[in-house]
Amino acid sequence: MREEVHALKKGLVGHIRLAAVPSALPFVQEVVTPIATRYDASGSPCCR
Repeated sequence: MREEVHALKKGLVGHIRLAAVPSALPFVQEVVTPIATRYDASGSPCCR
């Protein structure tokens, strides 16, 4: 519950680990880019 209250006050924080089969790799960027654009406000390295 503390984490939920913190998320409401400060926003989302954390890491997402995404796995994909090799044949789906061309589509991974289409999934990751909107998420990174919306939630990466910290300037931390993302989507290397």
